[in-house]
Amino acid sequence: YSMFSGCVDLTTLDLSNFDMSNITTVGSMFDSCTSLKNITLFRINSNSNKLTSISRMLRNCTSLEKVDLSMIDVSKVTDMSYMFDNCFNLRSLDLTSFSFQNDIDITDMFYNVGKEATNKPISIDMTPAGKAYIESKGNSGIDSSYAKII
Repeated sequence: YSMFSGCVDLTTLDLSNFDMSNITTVGSMFDSCTSLKNITLFRINSNSNKLTSISRMLRNCTSLEKVDLSMIDVSKVTDMSYMFDNCFNLRSLDLTSFSFQNDIDITDMFYNVGKEATNKPISIDMTPAGKAYIESKGNSGIDSSYAKII
């Protein structure tokens, strides 16, 4: 929780070899890492997954352009609130590996995502079920002039 929060000089990070198998929350892990542009996140697979919260994980990463979330199993996550809040410069977002099987808090998950991106609106790739889930909740904070779910 909050491991790298506020590391304002951090620009790139590869955590693909971190063992996160016993972690239950990565909330605010990179919150306000304002210079972070590129991140590859850790592997959490279904055999050892205990992860239940990714709330505020990348919140206020205002320079973030690219994030690789493909190795995270979110099947047990119940809180994704504010996850990408104020990630102004994301170029795109691939969430096709995310399952939305539980009742998940997605409050302002996408608030201001892509607001300052040069290729607005950015694409947020999801499965049809993921897209339907986000749209049915109505509180994700997505602004269609900045980002759209495809």
